[in-house]
Amino acid sequence: MNHRHSSHLMASVVLLGGALSAPLIGDQTLPGFANRISGEVLKYHSPDPGVTSGLLVRSLDAERFIEWETASVPGNFDGDLMHFVWMFALQVHPDRHRFTLSVNGEQWFEFRNPPANDTRDWTLAGPHGATLRFRATMIDRFNDLMGFAILSVPRSALTPGQPLRLRVAGETADSRAWYITFQAPVTARAELIARPALVRDTAGNFQPLILSITHLDVPVDAVISSSFAPDQRVTLTLGGNRFELRHPEVTQPENVTVRVRAAGRDLHVLTAAVTPVRRWTVHLVQHTHTDVGYTRPQMEILPEHLRYIDVALDLCDQTDSFPEDARFRWTCEASWPVREYLRSRTSEQIDRLRRRVAEGRVEVTAMFLNMSEVMDEAGYAEFVAPVLEFRARDLRVTTAMQDDVNGVAWCLADYFPAMGIDYLVMGEHGHRALVPFDLPTAFWWESRAGSRVLAFRADHYMTGNFWGVHTGKVEAVEDELLRYLENLEKGGYRFDRIAVQHSGYPTDNSPPSIASCELIRKWNERFVWPQLRSAVGREFPEFVKQHHAAELPVHRQA
Repeated sequence: MNHRHSSHLMASVVLLGGALSAPLIGDQTLPGFANRISGEVLKYHSPDPGVTSGLLVRSLDAERFIEWETASVPGNFDGDLMHFVWMFALQVHPDRHRFTLSVNGEQWFEFRNPPANDTRDWTLAGPHGATLRFRATMIDRFNDLMGFAILSVPRSALTPGQPLRLRVAGETADSRAWYITFQAPVTARAELIARPALVRDTAGNFQPLILSITHLDVPVDAVISSSFAPDQRVTLTLGGNRFELRHPEVTQPENVTVRVRAAGRDLHVLTAAVTPVRRWTVHLVQHTHTDVGYTRPQMEILPEHLRYIDVALDLCDQTDSFPEDARFRWTCEASWPVREYLRSRTSEQIDRLRRRVAEGRVEVTAMFLNMSEVMDEAGYAEFVAPVLEFRARDLRVTTAMQDDVNGVAWCLADYFPAMGIDYLVMGEHGHRALVPFDLPTAFWWESRAGSRVLAFRADHYMTGNFWGVHTGKVEAVEDELLRYLENLEKGGYRFDRIAVQHSGYPTDNSPPSIASCELIRKWNERFVWPQLRSAVGREFPEFVKQHHAAELPVHRQA
């Protein structure tokens, strides 16, 4: 791309407060996204939980772009300005890269990804008297900005009855810095959701209801009224608005109504059902996903995995004073690094490992690596042989862990019980493989000879990272975690306890981190239910075996 443009086509940045540079009264607002024309589609979270896909462009090559149409301008439009609103996301990164927005083939605006997320509302001045405003209403779990883009176009630059054709392109910078336009029309709407949670408060525990309002007009003072809480006076600003309402704890279902009023009239009247809170406990199981070959060869990752065990032992020491549920725990996903650790570390360090395994703060497991069914049965006998070495060193081994491979060789249903391996836990891979079962599922896995092992098919082996547990921030995790529990309940999940895997950082071969321990401590201080617990892999299947063994289905199959 030629970087020398006519000066009248380029944009200037103006930082704004909460109000629009031009009022919307007397003008009109239209959805800024109506139809995709071209560009990469990405499944991703957005400011609206119901919207999960967007058009993605990166600063890789200026020839790559995304393009879409707005809603059509009404044929009888006679206002001064038309405001086109869509949802956007913009990566926060210290390396700033340029993006351009073109309207009907003419480049109108230039903007850059921000180096920090402290600036959340800015406006660009463009040609023909047009402006482009970005108003971030959400910092997501990766600390990136999400919110609403507002393109204000004078009547003279519009064609009645026709949409605008919008295009965003990156620059040729060989960077993965990104911009997203979400694929959903933005309309004025409101939603009231009762969350499956009980929150601590000095005035008494309460059940939160989240009131979300998409407001597409000038800022307006409003009153939120209900039968269960004092009136709240709020200001509705352009884009997304979110308020927490506090309902006293209920012991039986109760229907509630909430009104949002402004200028003497109802803007929204909403109802929701408040039900008794289920007493959930969520086990957060931290491990590093041992990925050999796909990321890097084994001679490069092995030294790191040995160091991770050292770090895990140090983090156990650092969190000994934490509340019991928040103390650091670590599951060694594969036995290969543990075997090499025992062969290479000092006796003092091995003693540290032995003590932490004995107290349940570190768990060693029985699978050499995450493995598909490519070996014969004799090969699998060698595959689980390190278990004998572990037990000779007084290291407890009761669990096998298989992640990223949706299946396990059937001969292991015989080998595991014979070796005293009671549990198999599996983190699925759903990107390029079929996912067995609709929900996380515990079952008895039985061999042809009638041997059984208690198996648990969890979700993805980094589900916790998808929530943002590695950030250590309650506000980054709360919506995703509570929505996950809501979906489990709707799907008929039978237990009040669930195990969710994660890594210290959202990457394969990740080092450990105590960020999730900080999260658990802060979460459990705020919430009565659900409660979080740092756990090793065997704790959840142990709970299932103790309380629900007779209820489990039996699967006698590969």
